[in-house]
Amino acid sequence: MKLNATALQSDVATQTGGRNRVGGVWPLDLERALQDLADDREAASLSCEVRCDLTRARLPAEMVTELVRIANQALKRAAMHPTIRSVRLVAVCDGEALALKIRDDGGGGDPIDEPLWAALDRAAEKLGGRMLVRRYRRGGCALQFRFPLHS
Repeated sequence: MKLNATALQSDVATQTGGRNRVGGVWPLDLERALQDLADDREAASLSCEVRCDLTRARLPAEMVTELVRIANQALKRAAMHPTIRSVRLVAVCDGEALALKIRDDGGGGDPIDEPLWAALDRAAEKLGGRMLVRRYRRGGCALQFRFPLHS
């Protein structure tokens, strides 16, 4: 079953009914949703690689939904740039925080991206996280997010 950001909430509720009474979802849901986003972009000629290590994550459904929205917006940005051919999405959890990194092989960012980056930073703040934009000398740009798992 393919997931998208709008369908994710109901799909998560269906999958986790009875398995997790505290409102968390299993890590596979985020990993599967990120892979589905990448597959959609690959169909549109943007090569996407997804790597997840979420074995120590127990994520609330609301967080999964927002993370998928953030990743989707970043991938849309990448797809708009003609110099970007590939994107790598990495999600890693150490038990205390979740890190999400979205790196492309483009020209290192464009001033037209600034409004989107500001919106993504606000989305990260809603989850108690933060965003860092890194531009690489040899090309490419990375959006790095870090979200605490406990308040």
